[in-house]
Amino acid sequence: ITSSSSVSFSVETAPKFWQWPGQSSVRGTEWKVALKKAFLRHTRAKRPLSEQALNLMFGMISATSSGLVFRNHFEKWYKCWYEPFCSTVCRIRHLWDSFVILGVTHSRESVRNILQNDQCGSFVLRLSGNAPGSLALGYVNENRNVVHMQIITGRRMMGETNAFMVQLENRKYLKFDTLEELVIALTPAKMLHPIPKEWLFHS
Repeated sequence: ITSSSSVSFSVETAPKFWQWPGQSSVRGTEWKVALKKAFLRHTRAKRPLSEQALNLMFGMISATSSGLVFRNHFEKWYKCWYEPFCSTVCRIRHLWDSFVILGVTHSRESVRNILQNDQCGSFVLRLSGNAPGSLALGYVNENRNVVHMQIITGRRMMGETNAFMVQLENRKYLKFDTLEELVIALTPAKMLHPIPKEWLFHS
């Protein structure tokens, strides 16, 4: 999998996405169908959102047991969470479509479960559900513990619009133009569970 060139990202505004004129709420089942289609349209990805991811996103908006999505809650979520998320997916679309990146339904705990029997240096990449637009890398260190690192994207960095950045244990930051360059530079991360990273990421 080679680095992708810079990709453009555009997403319709939340009011334009809202397909139900005159309605202040919509059934969650209808909303999830619309969001699944919109995600592929916005990111131009081939890999769709899973049903688990759609349910997770629905839970971010719907704080009641009514099964409804309210427009005012949706518009806040769309701007603060969905737009940064789609922007990042668009930039790593080649990795997303190849299933190199785990989806937002994966947590630190699930990553620990994936890596618990792996050798030192094994790692996984996932999209963060808590930090919109960010990614996370979990790897097995020399003590056989799973360490988690947040990868910040350009949308979350003041003055940086096209970079991937990670903070090291010494509090210094590494910044790269592509996710592939960042992963190659992280020497503790040697093998994408369970494939050597050099087989996937080419400079």
